[in-house]
Amino acid sequence: MDITLAHTELLSELQPYVWPRKKMTIAVDGVDDSGKSTLARFLACWLGVPVIETDLCLMEGYQEPTIDLRILRTLIESRHRCKRPVIVEGIFILSTLEELAIVPDYVIRVESPGRNGSFIWASKFEAYADKYLRPPKHNFLFNWDQPDLTSAIE
Repeated sequence: MDITLAHTELLSELQPYVWPRKKMTIAVDGVDDSGKSTLARFLACWLGVPVIETDLCLMEGYQEPTIDLRILRTLIESRHRCKRPVIVEGIFILSTLEELAIVPDYVIRVESPGRNGSFIWASKFEAYADKYLRPPKHNFLFNWDQPDLTSAIE
């Protein structure tokens, strides 16, 4: 993975938030396949802060992403009780955190040109964006032009 200027700018901006260590929630938002998990893992590595990927809390048997809120709450609160920061990433993360009554301290929105998310979730994401993303309700907009790996596989 290439570290871009956007990566270094984001790290520079986040470091004062997480040092000294304190209770805080960093949310990484964006459509599916925009690079949220990759960015969150990068930040976790460079900042020394754990990341919770909400995909790990998905419940089976639902057509749209449905998070087991009990598991997610337990993971986030375990960091908060220790007065430590945590990164939480996932599609619809702001509404998910709202359901848990957790207000993120810092919000990163990830956008990747040409990646608009799954067709099946398009209408839900549009309604979500109207409520949670317009006008911009993020601290940092991470524009990431990811390489198309499908051509490398063929």
